[in-house]
Amino acid sequence: MTRKTISDSVRLFHQKNTEKIGLRVYFFQSFPPAVRSLWRRSTLRSLAATLYLLPFLSTIVTLWSMSRPAAGSVTLLHITDCHLFGGEHARLRSGVQPYFSLRSVIKYAKLLSPSPSAVVLTGDFSQDSSAESYHHVGKLCREAFTQTPLLYTPGNHEDLATLNEVLAAYDCQGSNGHGAPHQVMLGNWQVFLLSTHVPGKIYGGVANSDLRWLQQHLTSGSAPAVVALHHPPIPPNPRTEDNLWTENCLQDSEAFLNAIRSERVKLVLHGHLHADSMQKIPSTHCTQLGTPSTCHQYDPTTGWGSGAVPNLGPGFRILSLHDDGS
Repeated sequence: MTRKTISDSVRLFHQKNTEKIGLRVYFFQSFPPAVRSLWRRSTLRSLAATLYLLPFLSTIVTLWSMSRPAAGSVTLLHITDCHLFGGEHARLRSGVQPYFSLRSVIKYAKLLSPSPSAVVLTGDFSQDSSAESYHHVGKLCREAFTQTPLLYTPGNHEDLATLNEVLAAYDCQGSNGHGAPHQVMLGNWQVFLLSTHVPGKIYGGVANSDLRWLQQHLTSGSAPAVVALHHPPIPPNPRTEDNLWTENCLQDSEAFLNAIRSERVKLVLHGHLHADSMQKIPSTHCTQLGTPSTCHQYDPTTGWGSGAVPNLGPGFRILSLHDDGS
């Protein structure tokens, strides 16, 4: 994704109450010039912002079809921060039932065309570290996407041994923790999966050995690349003591940023913030992109201290990655 592509991209916001859940769908891709020109007209922007998913499903599918990626491109479905319990009916403090919330996200993601080339899950799958919660995630994803690669990285909430054992049963592949990074080729794109899990901590870190592994792969190849992890390398603004994210994102991020200065890296994909976020990473060729949680969202300027933001339902993101690196 070049800088121009990102600045010209369109993100559509749709909301629909289903199972008492407001669902948000984020499209992040390049639209044809004619569509982008129409989009700049405020009337169309206002109309799209008020669309509701089910009554206007044909409209949404039409908009999506107009921007279908070219042959050979890669479509990623990004899901993050599920926070499931072992019990399906358990609730988070926000009142959300995360099992049913995730089920709704997957249900509507499956309706989109084209089908994803891969599903990328970036951690915090479980709220209680139970094997049952990880089974819920694996089963929901695998039943919906039977032949699609399921790629994952762990979050700060995980029990790594349980996570890796359970997700392996659903043919998921990813980083099993520090010292076990993973990479996969999807079309002309290379996806790197890194663990930022630090036991017992909210903040994250990447092992030096994993950074060396990443740099070696970036040096030896030429394909455009996405790096997926749970914690964002750059905290959201404002970076003050009042914002709980300031000290609880990726620690020693400079080492990570040094590792991704290769022009091959176009995108860093993360979760953790429970918010839609995007910012250019200074002195690199890539953008940092965060996707909303499948349960509840937080205000990125303050963190979780003030609780979940009301009336912001779960979300997921679709990304179209083209063969030319855009």
